[in-house]
Parts: sequence; C-alpha cells; structure tokens
Amino acid sequence: MAEAHRRVDGASAAHPVGRGHRVPDRSGAHPSGHEEQRPSDGLHGQPSAAHQDGRSLGHADRGGLPRSHLAGVRQRRQCRQRRVRSSGSGRDHPDRHGDHGRCVPERQGHVRQCRSRRTAGQPLLPRRPAQGGRSGQHLLLRAGEPVMSIRRFRSGGRGFTLIELLVVMGILVVLAVLTGISVSQVSREARLSSGVNQVVAALGAARSYAIQNNTTTMLSFTVNVDRENLGEGEIVELVLSRATGEITTRYSGSQQWYDQRFVPVAGLPAVQLPRGIKVAGPLNTAYGDVPPGFGDGDELWVSQPGGAWRINGTDVVTDEIGRQIGVMFGPDGTMVTRNVQGAGGSGAVVWPYLDADRDRVPVIINHNGYGGSMRFVAYDAVGDECDVHPVQWLGVFDDEALRRARGDANWGLENGEDIRNSAITGWVDQYGVPIFFNRYTGVAEVSKP
Repeated sequence: MAEAHRRVDGASAAHPVGRGHRVPDRSGAHPSGHEEQRPSDGLHGQPSAAHQDGRSLGHADRGGLPRSHLAGVRQRRQCRQRRVRSSGSGRDHPDRHGDHGRCVPERQGHVRQCRSRRTAGQPLLPRRPAQGGRSGQHLLLRAGEPVMSIRRFRSGGRGFTLIELLVVMGILVVLAVLTGISVSQVSREARLSSGVNQVVAALGAARSYAIQNNTTTMLSFTVNVDRENLGEGEIVELVLSRATGEITTRYSGSQQWYDQRFVPVAGLPAVQLPRGIKVAGPLNTAYGDVPPGFGDGDELWVSQPGGAWRINGTDVVTDEIGRQIGVMFGPDGTMVTRNVQGAGGSGAVVWPYLDADRDRVPVIINHNGYGGSMRFVAYDAVGDECDVHPVQWLGVFDDEALRRARGDANWGLENGEDIRNSAITGWVDQYGVPIFFNRYTGVAEVSKP
C-alpha cells in the first residue's frame, strides 16, 4: 500500500493540476454522475486495494494485495464449484469447507464428503428440509461418517412395562369389585329401609281406620306371585281388612274350631313391599309342639312362604310352609292381642281369617295333603285363606339376603319347617328391624337394630 501511495503521489507531482484541467476523482465516481461499480476483494465487501489504486484485479501488477488473500478467494471459488451433494437429496452438504477454508473431498464407499472443521464426535445437524417438505426431523450426524447414514437414537420418554400394566389393571379390578360391593350393600339397605317405612305407614293407616270407623281392623301380610314370571319370586302385600262380626265353624270334633271373618277394605289397594323384603312375627299361637329352645313360641319367628313356585292346576304353590300373620287394632286404636286357643272358652278355638274373594267360605289350598291342624295353618299357596296368626310385634328383614347367606335347599315340606323357622329367627334377631307397639296407644315404634 505504501508503494501504491508513493506511486500516486509521484504522478500528482509529475502532472500538476492547472486551470482547465479536471482533477481525477479518486472516490471512484463516474464523471457523468453515476457511481462506478468497483470490484470487491471478496472478503468484506470493501473495494480492493488494486481498485483504490485505479487498477482492477486483472491488472498485471497485483503486488498491492497479499497473496494469501488472493489464494483464499480462489480456494473458496473452487469449493463453491465442487459442492458435495448427498445421494438423491438435491441439497448441498452442510459442511463443505475443510480446514482453513480448504475443501478436501474424500471418498468413503460411493459417498463424497469433506472433512469438517468440527472435532470428532461432535454432533452435526443437517439443514432443515425446504418449506413444504415431508419431515422436519434432524438426523444426528457425526464428522467422518457417510452423509446418508442414519444413527439410531433413543427418545427421552419411557413407556410402561408389562408388569406395571398388569399391576395397574389389578388395582382397577379391585377398586371395581369394592365399588360394586358397596353399591350392592347400599341398595340392600335402601330396600330394607323402604320396606320398614311402608310397614309403619300401613300400620298407622290400619289404626286410624279402626278409630274413624269404630271397628276392629287387621293388617295382614300376604304374598302374590306373577303367574307368567314364576322365577321372579313372591312379593309381600299389606292388606287392610275389617271385621264383619261373622264367625263360622272351621272344624267340629273333639275341639270346636271357629273362624272370624275379615274382608279387605274397599277402595284401599294392597301395598307392595320391595321384592325380597318380608315381615316376620312370633309363633306364640302355634299348633302342636314348639321346637326345643324357643320356649312357648314367643322367641320363634315365622314369615311368609317363598322358594320355588310352580303351577298346580289353577293354583300357584310352593313346598315351603309359611305362616300368615296379622296385627289387629280395636275401635279405640289399641292393639288387640288374642290367645286363639282360649278365645272361645271351653276348649274352643277362634281364628281370624282373610276372606280375600269375599265368598264367605275359607278356601284352604292343601296341595301337599297335610293332615290334622297343619292343613288349616300352612300358608303355601297364593290366595290361600288359612288361619291368621295375630302377633304383638313384628320384624322386617331381607329374605333374599337370608337365602343367599344360609341357603334354602332343605326348607320344604313339614320336615323342613323347623329348619326354615330357625334360620329366619336367627337372621331376624341379627339383621332384622323390630317394630313394637305402645301398649296404651297402639302406635307402632321402630327399634333400631
């Protein structure tokens, strides 16, 4: 540069500027006013030293620029002309410059590549695909490897193992079972509570009717079965009846047995309890012997029949022997207790019965052919007008739960009657809801178990 300046200064001295002479524009502006395009040195866009000296790079005298700069320009130009392309991609390899700007092509297999200025093992990200490309995923490449090689890499996430999946499924199954048990338990308790409320309401209605009409009433607990769906089992119905004052002879022999006729109250339909809920009463008016351990029968509970129902001619019958129980209220609303074996005096027996069909004839359905007194008290058919046991307290219980827990396979016929009554007694004492009556007012009172 110093030599160029000296040369320029010498030229200025040799040719002094005089009047009428144009001073050469060293800024490179064209005399016409347009800026002249000046060649760049290719490094930083600055005018080259040769151009500043008024000469182009093609001038014979290139001593004004360092030769290393000129060599770098030539090498970069050669590298641009010898770009390495990956097979089929149509793009330049991102690392096409070698050390110090020198492109040194190598051949590994059939792939050409340039040495990278990055150290070995340092990951190299290829260029993103052009806009609209199929994938934006970066492939991890390393220096010295073929351009088209794809390295397998692991994701930062971790999936479930088979054992973990089985453990989670097991926990879900346990939770589902526990939830099902809880829901079932709540449903059973709700049915039992509903049954208790219905019984208490029906008892109150019977007492009120007795007071309003100045008559003796009886709330009977009967069963009804759908003939078209015998498998559904029985439903207990609460029937409000009134005394007619009629007494008929049931049996004449060594002992006179009489029946007191009750008829359903007109206009009051029977109330149905939830399916599976039954009502029990003490067997204090038993015919014959009471099983050992139950005293005179006050400690033994009896209830409506159940089990496997079947069609016998025109009747719907079962082999289980139940008892029809009822609660009686006097005209003053108090509960009426009666010892049927001493009601008639002189050994006569007076039993109330429900004349459901109002034909004034106590219809006894004795499909199993029981003899003696059993044929009058056995309740084993729908519509059976057997003798009713007046009771002084009640127990509401879940008969379906009892049968699931204790089984009812041996509850049929006379041989199974004591087994059935014993099972009912144990269940009512443990899980039943007792209902007692105020001895002065006759109002039903629920005793929580």
